[in-house]
Amino acid sequence: MAEIVNTGHAQIPSDILDDISSRFIINIPADERNDVIRLMFQIELGHWFYIDFHCALRKDLPKLNLRTFCLIMFNHVPFLKKHLTNFDNVLDQWKSYKCNVPTFGAIILDDTLDYVLMVQGFWAKSSWGFPKGKVNHEEDPVACACREVREETGFDCSSLVDEREFIELKIRDTSVRLYIVYGVRKDTIFQPTTRNEIKSIEWFAVKDLPSHKNDKNANSFFMAIPFVKHLRRWISSYRQRAEQESKEYKLFLQREVKVINGRKDQNCETSEFVNITVSKKNKQNKKTTDGLINNGHNDVNKCNDKMTPRFWAKSWNNVTFDWNKIWSEVMSEM
Repeated sequence: MAEIVNTGHAQIPSDILDDISSRFIINIPADERNDVIRLMFQIELGHWFYIDFHCALRKDLPKLNLRTFCLIMFNHVPFLKKHLTNFDNVLDQWKSYKCNVPTFGAIILDDTLDYVLMVQGFWAKSSWGFPKGKVNHEEDPVACACREVREETGFDCSSLVDEREFIELKIRDTSVRLYIVYGVRKDTIFQPTTRNEIKSIEWFAVKDLPSHKNDKNANSFFMAIPFVKHLRRWISSYRQRAEQESKEYKLFLQREVKVINGRKDQNCETSEFVNITVSKKNKQNKKTTDGLINNGHNDVNKCNDKMTPRFWAKSWNNVTFDWNKIWSEVMSEM
């Protein structure tokens, strides 16, 4: 039978404390164990895991507040005991730091938007999450996100980040913003640039990720769960926008593109030419590709230096269409 750890009114089996310690605390590199701020963030992750999973599975376990949970862990983990005499001060320092320093990172999607890249911490037993970290003093949010991605995956996403595309949540008093980076090839080689921080980097199918703590394998992705529903919503919205843009482009190709005045003119050196006009419904004036306005008068094609259209050809074999230019003309009228 597991030993019961009793601190005040809280009684937690020692095997549960051992499980949490092995997942989040004892594997922290020795040279970082004196960083109490780092330790507190790990204990907080352990507290979330305890509440969301252990308490959900066992109704007899006490749902402790963070302070009580931290106190129990400080008593349970040997190298944390030295901080017990300064426990309240450590807790206050960490809370102040946490409230004032936001976290930035990135959600990296492949070019199909079906797969997302996730990292597993060196010190975490089985939890996967998105590359992210605390912002440095006066550091730009996008720069912070790119730095964290580069440190944890070795990938430079700075050319792919759109500062307008992100998911931002308030998670346990901490602001977390993850920029959505898409179009990354799945055969990209990822390699962390920092030591003893990231153990594994893998692609996961977005459709298979748990979005609720009761879903299958939720305990392996609990740090990512708050973002999964929002990510799926963003992907759906993006695909709808892309489909709409594709329809609009196809509609443009079907617009009335007229070839007018393809007649012989004895006064012109060239026996024939064509003037291409993109016509738009409900518009009184029509623009030609050379910037001239066709207002319906026949004299627009008089053969002189000012009025001769810039787009002409002696035969259809020589005719080419600059669709980018035509498209920009249409869009400028919208």
